[in-house]
Amino acid sequence: MVNYQTAPKANEKTILLEYRSPQRRNIFLTEYNTVYFYVPKVASTSLKKLCAALLGIDQENSFHKIDFPSIPRQSLLNSDRYFKFGFVRNPYDRLVSGYFGKVVNRPEFKLKKRWKDKSFDDYIKIICDMTDEKMNVHFKPQHTFLTDEKGVLLVDYVGRFENINEDFDRISRRAGFPDEVELPHRTSSKHTIYQNYYTEETKKLVKKRFEKDLEIFKYSF
Repeated sequence: MVNYQTAPKANEKTILLEYRSPQRRNIFLTEYNTVYFYVPKVASTSLKKLCAALLGIDQENSFHKIDFPSIPRQSLLNSDRYFKFGFVRNPYDRLVSGYFGKVVNRPEFKLKKRWKDKSFDDYIKIICDMTDEKMNVHFKPQHTFLTDEKGVLLVDYVGRFENINEDFDRISRRAGFPDEVELPHRTSSKHTIYQNYYTEETKKLVKKRFEKDLEIFKYSF
């Protein structure tokens, strides 16, 4: 049985800020020969919680600071040894979630000069003027997490945030997770439907800046 609360405690030497190392942005579920490519602001906390439980990793540590087992991207190119999956979300919706989840509700964000007292319109303009390299991972285009340098998908299955329960069921069956495994309840920021926050100007900015995400994953406003 998968236990989400009482897994063995991890060695503290293994704790690190994994976001600082792009080649480590996946979690290798060793027993299931499965690799999860995580995308921030796409139910990644819930999915990391599930991965920690499957791997028997301590739940007391922040999921974003656990040194999960991973596989370098170059080792996964053209490899059919593993089942690889990830989840994506409508870019317009993800940016709204990022604004409320980080800029509005996280002191370490909203007190920084760049984000202090910024409206949603300001936020979108700042984000859309950034390069991928300069952008915080919570706003960074999703294809950068799931494709190689040539834009080829690294994963075998792309689930959708909008259809997460059904898609996770398919992934669970494919990976051979235990029957009792369920996706933990995900946290969500408090806001109305994402369409309410955009003007014609900010819609156009996002359409241009996140064009690859919209094209590859077949999303629109």
